[in-house]
Amino acid sequence: MAKGDMLLFLDADVWLSPGAILALCESFKKFPGLISVQPYHVPQRFYENLSAFFNLVVLIGVDAFGARSQPGQPAGAFGPCLLCRKGDYLTAGGHAAVRGHIVDDLALARQFLKAGFPVHCYAGKGSVSFQMYPDGPSSLVEGWTKNLATAAGMSGSAPVMLLSVWITGVMCATLGPLLAIFTPAGLPMLLPGIVYAAYAVQLSINLRRIGQFNPLTALLFPIFVLAFVLVYFRSLYQTHIRKQVTWKGRTISLASKDLGR
Repeated sequence: MAKGDMLLFLDADVWLSPGAILALCESFKKFPGLISVQPYHVPQRFYENLSAFFNLVVLIGVDAFGARSQPGQPAGAFGPCLLCRKGDYLTAGGHAAVRGHIVDDLALARQFLKAGFPVHCYAGKGSVSFQMYPDGPSSLVEGWTKNLATAAGMSGSAPVMLLSVWITGVMCATLGPLLAIFTPAGLPMLLPGIVYAAYAVQLSINLRRIGQFNPLTALLFPIFVLAFVLVYFRSLYQTHIRKQVTWKGRTISLASKDLGR
């Protein structure tokens, strides 16, 4: 059992910049409760850029950064970096209370909120970083398959609806230029190109805020969006139909897990 008053939980693939712990403590002084940071993603190999849209969706899905988000009342938290008082942690039940959950960071945030402690989420650019799924593309697919559909089920209806609309818009921007190829040249060909370029610029700006992704990730966003959609439907199938997922060679049964219902 830790003897200090404060607890800092970090995933093994997380690294901290100089001054990061001090910045976390300063944030805690202003907003006590549970401090949660989504690390800045630093891919080392090109396939790791496939996580770009997953990370973007995760940040949107916790409903902590929107104009209408309620301070201290997000839909979840980010597990790779958590800071809290030991007393608050024990009062909320800690990780022992969420050990039966596949997405334990979202469940832990609910425990804190249920116990009356606010949860504050941050993006980690400049202070907290990580590398996700360095063991190859299969580990990336397995990891996001394990978490994605369950996390969507545990998120609020408003962020899930907004995400659905946004992803639909991205897919329409993808199909527009393809359909325009079969139309006469001129304005009909120009409009889809403008929409595509607008989405590419928007994505480039947003992705720079959350990770050091290859510029091709935004420019060729249809490929990465398609990867996201395929893994999401794979996650739905594994989670809600087969009710089991695989992770690091282990098969995890979801029959008794919280699937967000």
